[in-house]
Amino acid sequence: MLALILVLVVAVGVLAGGRLYRDWSAFNNQPGNGLAALEARPMHLPVLVPGQDCPIGPKADLQGAGNGEGFGEGPVFGMPIGLDTKSTWGSYGYQWLLTRRDLAGPVLVRAKDLVTGKAVVFVGTYAAGPVTGKDSDRNGFAVKQHHEALLDTNHPPEDTNPPEVYFGGSDRLVAWQITLGLQRGASGCVAYQIDGPGFSEVFVVQAVGTGLTPN
Repeated sequence: MLALILVLVVAVGVLAGGRLYRDWSAFNNQPGNGLAALEARPMHLPVLVPGQDCPIGPKADLQGAGNGEGFGEGPVFGMPIGLDTKSTWGSYGYQWLLTRRDLAGPVLVRAKDLVTGKAVVFVGTYAAGPVTGKDSDRNGFAVKQHHEALLDTNHPPEDTNPPEVYFGGSDRLVAWQITLGLQRGASGCVAYQIDGPGFSEVFVVQAVGTGLTPN
């Protein structure tokens, strides 16, 4: 069932992702829009020493959003990551990112596993940037991998907002369900760098689920 859901998400991503790719290209081609500048920002993620615990946080108390457990200082917050589908390449799952409703402009999402140093891949609707790899799920459905996700906060998703189906507090938060993948051998200690006009933030989440190698 979960594999079927992944197939449907990626299939929808072929259509919706095409729009996102056009938006991504348009952002890059609009003078002064800033996405190219966001992509040019260097990564400033934490560095682990051998044996160090995953530096999860900073934590956010998002009352009215799911169970209230979140990460980040805003204006973008992350919910826990759950991996539920395996392939020969690695594991895939879902995560909700929440943006403040008054946020405007492109938001660039990049992430990596702090133990292996390998980039997290994004697939489906919000995946953006060049294709960095390909995979196939257990049903043989092709999956294109990207090292970036793009949230166009000027055009929030209509399927979950409004009304917000999965989270309360939709008057102040917009929810984006992203599909991501971690390569085989990943620890699941995932650091995000999220860049937008006028801000850059980093938070760390410990993924749970199938296919992880404990640190």
